[in-house]
Amino acid sequence: MASSSRTVDKFACETSRYLLPTFRRPGYREIMDTHVEHDPEHEVFPIWTKEDGQYYRIINTALLNDNYDVLKKNVKFINSLRRAIRDNNAKESVKVYRGLCIPSKHVNQEYK
Repeated sequence: MASSSRTVDKFACETSRYLLPTFRRPGYREIMDTHVEHDPEHEVFPIWTKEDGQYYRIINTALLNDNYDVLKKNVKFINSLRRAIRDNNAKESVKVYRGLCIPSKHVNQEYK
């Protein structure tokens, strides 16, 4: 497996690997600025929520570990999902995972 030649200083957080402040995700921030053609919303959401959770497991682990190589391989899907979430104009809270509700103003703030 080829390794990346990028050198990125990562912030080490001892409290929780699930708290991902903006400065801790240099790989994700970099792919956010990558301009790729986006898939339609009606194709992106079903892929993300499939039973086997292939994309969820791979991308979630890559985001938690800031694995640039995996993020770069999935840049089209990640940016398509990000755009679909941002453009979903639901005014009510959205159930995202096991009944967890996120108000739309929080989603709009996170995905601007």
